[in-house]
Amino acid sequence: MTEYALDSLHLLGRHSEELAVAREQLAAGPTNTAGGSARSNELRALAALGRIEDIDSVLAEASVPGSKILRLASFAEVPRVL
Repeated sequence: MTEYALDSLHLLGRHSEELAVAREQLAAGPTNTAGGSARSNELRALAALGRIEDIDSVLAEASVPGSKILRLASFAEVPRVL
C-alpha cells in the first residue's frame, strides 16, 4: 500500500486499519516511503488511537543512538491524560 493510501486511511479516521497496514509494512522489512517510514506510520496511527503506552514501547525499542524516531520524539510533548 502506498503512503498516499495510508494518509487517506488516517484522514478518514480509519486508524485501526492504518495501524494494521503500517505493521504489515514493518513485517515486510525496512522501507522508506514518500517522506516517511513504516515505523512513523505506526506511531501516527497509535497516537490517533490514543495508545500512549504502545507509543512508549515503540520508542523504547527504537532507542538506538542517532535514531531519527528519538530525535523527532524529543520535540513532541504528548499529554498522558486522555
